[in-house]
Amino acid sequence: MIWQNAELLRCYLGSTDKVGSQTAYDWLIQEAKRLGLPGATVTHGSIGYGQDGRIHHNRLFQWSPDLPVVVECVASSAQIEHFLTEVTRVIPRLLMTRQSVHTSIRSGEES
Repeated sequence: MIWQNAELLRCYLGSTDKVGSQTAYDWLIQEAKRLGLPGATVTHGSIGYGQDGRIHHNRLFQWSPDLPVVVECVASSAQIEHFLTEVTRVIPRLLMTRQSVHTSIRSGEES
């Protein structure tokens, strides 16, 4: 197994946040792919709160249409910087975290 230095970027948003006519999380994934980031994942939460302090949750008989969503991207520092340039231009008010990670790439011989 080969380990490489990389960065993990997490973007926190709501499931109803939009960029134009599409969801913001869909736009983020498409933009990550367009810019060549090697991986990105969307995770839908069942409960959370944001800047407004209101708790959003999905419970039987109390369904909230605006549930928390996290988009995670793993890439090199340079790729994350380029991605952030586009993201902050299109979605200027977005809560994000960024951290250094090590990624493993499994070669075909190790199977």
